[in-house]
Amino acid sequence: MADGRRDPRLARVEAVLDPAQLEKAVFTQRWSALATAGTDVRTIATWDRLLARDPRVLVPVDVQAFVGTATDPEVVVAVPTK
Repeated sequence: MADGRRDPRLARVEAVLDPAQLEKAVFTQRWSALATAGTDVRTIATWDRLLARDPRVLVPVDVQAFVGTATDPEVVVAVPTK
């Protein structure tokens, strides 16, 4: 707690968790998935099993587009090459 006292809820949690079981559990794929997902087993059970949940990497992409209108059509646009 902020005032330096121990949170009384921790005693209940520590009584439920056996240190040996906890040490064994944190090295499993299930633990890794739970930690990565940031949610609990009950919530994950509601997810669609066929939906891919692989980690994704976002990278910046430079997208340039030319828009031709009916009033100003452009048949060919010169694009510089490297």
